[in-house]
Order: sequence, then C-alpha cells, then structure tokens
Amino acid sequence: MPSSAHTWPTWSPDGRRLICFELPGGDDVSGPIRVQVIDADGVRQIQMLAISGRLPIYAAWSPDGAGAAILLQEEDHLALGWASPEDPGQLRILEEGSPLFFAWHPTDHRPLIHVGGHTGRSRLIYRDVGGAHPDEVLPQLPGNYCVPIVVGDRLVQVDRSRSVNRLVSTDLNGGDEQMLLEFAGLGALALAPGEDAVVFSTAPGGEGHPYRGATLLYLDGRPPARLRTSLANRSKTTGVVTASG
Repeated sequence: MPSSAHTWPTWSPDGRRLICFELPGGDDVSGPIRVQVIDADGVRQIQMLAISGRLPIYAAWSPDGAGAAILLQEEDHLALGWASPEDPGQLRILEEGSPLFFAWHPTDHRPLIHVGGHTGRSRLIYRDVGGAHPDEVLPQLPGNYCVPIVVGDRLVQVDRSRSVNRLVSTDLNGGDEQMLLEFAGLGALALAPGEDAVVFSTAPGGEGHPYRGATLLYLDGRPPARLRTSLANRSKTTGVVTASG
C-alpha cells in the first residue's frame, strides 16, 4: 500500500506549527483527506479534519493563528471553510460559489471574500468566522481572478470594468480611487509585509500563460520597484530577492 502524501504545508503566523493536507493513499483522493496541524518540533500532531467528497486545495492561517480558512473544490464550484485545532472535527462553511477568492484582513481576523461573477452578481464581503457578527458588504466589484487585499485603510484591487485592466487603490468605502497601473492579461497580488505596498505580477497572455516578474508598488506615491532574483553564489540554489528602481 502506498505511503501517505502530504501537500500544502503552511507555517502558522508564529512559526510554531504547520498545517498540511494528508492523502492517506499517496495521490489517491477518493478517500478521506486529513487536515493535520503539526508542531514544528514534531512533538504533537492534531488531526483537525477528515474531509470526504471535497478536495482541499488551499489553506491560510488567520493572522492570530487561531485556525485556518480552507478552500475546497467541489464538482462545479468552490467552498470556503473555517476550522480550528482547538475544535477538531468541526468545519464551518463560510461561503460557496465560483469563482471564489479570499484574503485575511491583516488586523481584525476576518476573511475578505470575493465570490461570484459568472452566473450572478459579484459579492465582496467581510465575514466573521464564528458567525457572531453580521457581514460587512463592501461596494467595490473587483475583477474575477484576483482577490483584493487590504493595506492599512486602503483596498487594492483589479478593476476590469473598462477596456484596459487597471490596478487601483480605494478607501474601504470605494472612494478616493487612485490608479496604480494599467496592464494586459491576468494579475496577481500579494501583501508586502511591513510596507505600505503590494507586490504585483502579470500573465500578459492570460489564462494558461506564466506570470512574469514582480513589482513592488507603494501606495504612498513612491516610485515602483521591480523585484529580481539573483544567485548569491553560483554553487548554491538559494535565491536572493532585491529591488531595483
């Protein structure tokens, strides 16, 4: 019998634990897939979930490390669930739809969920993972394939409402729009930790084409910086990321 395979290992914010998906039959996804939380020193392992009928494809810890949002693939749509190692065996479904993207708010521990767009109106909502507080619906309607992210008191998103794709920054109420750049194809965003900035990459050829390069875009008006990877030593494989104006 094949040994277990472990996929998508992700560090907790404090670096003390990992979350990963365990496929008990190697690459066989027909049986239950276990979501494991493992201490970094290997002393303790918690089976947080055993999932059947859905394929977990992505997990992201909450900023406080209390649990993780888990993206699940079903036959014709995606589901976003919440689980905590303090409450093993419990999965709370937060949202379902297609497309579905999410990102954690960096300070208030709610996921920002963008769902819909193909068959109905898109929704951009903050949702309390415990269900104790009402949703906060944001007015922005971002492009389908790039999740918005919050930087301070600003929301950065892809706007595809015009003939040219734009990366824009607004306040959380959708006002004070500032254009960061125009681009062709698909875009991808990531938060730049410790900076009032985002990292942005594009796949100019669209779906099925590779993303090329990455640019650090500041929200305070500083010039963008192109990121590049160089090898500190040709005998090593460790990449060093530097910024150039």
